[in-house]
Amino acid sequence: MDHPYTYDTSGRREKVNEGARGAQLPSNLEVMTHGRPFLFPMASHSVKTGKLTGEAFSAYVEKRPELEIRDLAYSLIVRRSMHKFRSFAVSSDGDGLLGDFADLLPVAAWTAALPEKVRIGFVYWSNNNQWLAMGRELIQKSPLFKQTLQRCDNILSQLPDAPEWSVVEELLKSQATSRLAATRSGEIGAAYAAGILSFENAMIAAYYRGLYMSNGPDDSIKGAMMGVGLTEEQARVEIEPYTGLIAVAAINSPPTFHSHHMFPLAPGYLQALEKHTKFTTHSAQRRMFSSVTGKPAQPSLMDPQYWVDNMVGTVRFSDATVDVLMGIGPHPALKGSSRQILEVI
Repeated sequence: MDHPYTYDTSGRREKVNEGARGAQLPSNLEVMTHGRPFLFPMASHSVKTGKLTGEAFSAYVEKRPELEIRDLAYSLIVRRSMHKFRSFAVSSDGDGLLGDFADLLPVAAWTAALPEKVRIGFVYWSNNNQWLAMGRELIQKSPLFKQTLQRCDNILSQLPDAPEWSVVEELLKSQATSRLAATRSGEIGAAYAAGILSFENAMIAAYYRGLYMSNGPDDSIKGAMMGVGLTEEQARVEIEPYTGLIAVAAINSPPTFHSHHMFPLAPGYLQALEKHTKFTTHSAQRRMFSSVTGKPAQPSLMDPQYWVDNMVGTVRFSDATVDVLMGIGPHPALKGSSRQILEVI
């Protein structure tokens, strides 16, 4: 999206090098951004001056009904210094922004930044908690999101066993016709974010995982999952008399658990990835912890067999060492487990 101007609180408007912002959106995509919300970060040296800053921004917006709030959002994100105390507002129009600047939401209370650099861990949410119409508003209001989904459709359409459906179309369907299904594939997204998997290979790994998990043999034994308040060691002692019937599937945090039911599906998944000759990995651009080993990921070992192990093996979520865990996804599904991990590391 092109933002040709920035502003300061004195009302000065300055032209910005448009070439640094990227190309103007086509008109059919530009209209999608009308009415979308924007983030407005604020920073100050103290809580007291922060409140004055919020009031000043509110007055500034009130005096300028012609103001493009997306330009103001760009200026606050890119052009202003980040001081010790931080706050923010979120709004899709100037009227809403007036109140948000002056009367902050409880979650946006002025807060001091941590004094030292912290180790931030991103927890990638798996899609087993999805719901009908999830992402629909983003498809309607975010050109980048919609274009990304269209890119997914293009990748899938070129596979030898391409789906009959479209990602975009399925997310826009009604409850009666939608074919949404869930699989646990958060680590695939993490590997893409770390630079280990390309966008294409991440999509292929996720697609075939879902395909083979949803097409198991009709005579397979139906299983179930449950969460128990035990450590891994305690759980293994409890299930020892039932070896072959019960297994530890996931270690979401030291006191929390979520099967061998995946084993019959593994050969097909492995074969599909091995047939895709371009399925390779790259050196990590960011440090990633493997949910298979619980240790730093080794890209050279993350071949098709690794992703099969990821599907059938115990999910190790709790072995990384960080100061802050930030969930990446549309639902705080791992909030409880993340808090428990931070309490013990």
